Amino acid sequence: KANQALAVERQEVSDARAEAEQLKSSPAAGQQELADAQGALTHAQASNQQLSAKVNFLRQEVVQAAAALNAERQSTVAARREAAAIKGELFDMQEQLTATADALKKQANEVAVARAEVEAQLEKANQALA
Repeated sequence: KANQALAVERQEVSDARAEAEQLKSSPAAGQQELADAQGALTHAQASNQQLSAKVNFLRQEVVQAAAALNAERQSTVAARREAAAIKGELFDMQEQLTATADALKKQANEVAVARAEVEAQLEKANQALA
């Protein structure tokens, strides 16, 4: 919208300049018409400057918003990388826990076998004593 308004204002400035030049070159042109055209030109130039300032302000806001968006994207990428690293660490821990659990089961089985052997030997010893 601002660019369209700026283009309209620039066209008005151009039209006012052309009209002023035409009035200056025409011997029949009155001083009042020349003054009116110059007033319109001055007004159009002032409006043009105001719109240019608004456009520049809006451009700065767009640049700031783009920078904020870029920072947010970088933050999101960093968070995703960190989450992936944590997920990898958790997977490694899970593998270690599984290996530890398997080793403990094996040891428990060995203990159970040894206990059964000790109980069998104890039973034989008790029978031999009896």
